[in-house]
Amino acid sequence: KLKSLGLNVFPETDSDSYVSIINKNHKLEWWVYHQMAIVSCCTAFSYSHWNAFINDEMKIVVGCKEHLQDSLTIEEDMRCIIFTNELVGFTDICESSAEFIEASTFSDYHAELYHLVREQFSSEAYSRVIDASAIFIETINQFLMSIKPLTFA
Repeated sequence: KLKSLGLNVFPETDSDSYVSIINKNHKLEWWVYHQMAIVSCCTAFSYSHWNAFINDEMKIVVGCKEHLQDSLTIEEDMRCIIFTNELVGFTDICESSAEFIEASTFSDYHAELYHLVREQFSSEAYSRVIDASAIFIETINQFLMSIKPLTFA
């Protein structure tokens, strides 16, 4: 109905005219959004500027931090996570690193972000993930898929 009024909230076909786009594998991007939605009840995420420096569609870098209180997060405290089509894990680099080292190894890796949270975050954070409603997770997933924060930088 909004389009008929001349308001296109999601101008995906010509969005590259308005914002810069970082090309990533669509299946990987979908999977990352799904992983983020599952643990969003206990985690703060931030866009990582390293995505622009990685010349690989099969890697996505995201800032991540356990966040259990209603307060602002400090982006300097965020750790970088690299998602690939096989693994997700914390890296040796952070947002404030002087340069991106392509050979940076995972300091801790898992098959899914859920397992990484279970092992690396507090028991309170993990219990929040367990208690999260399926409707909440699906709502966050749909929200991330609609605004595509990893694509439109």
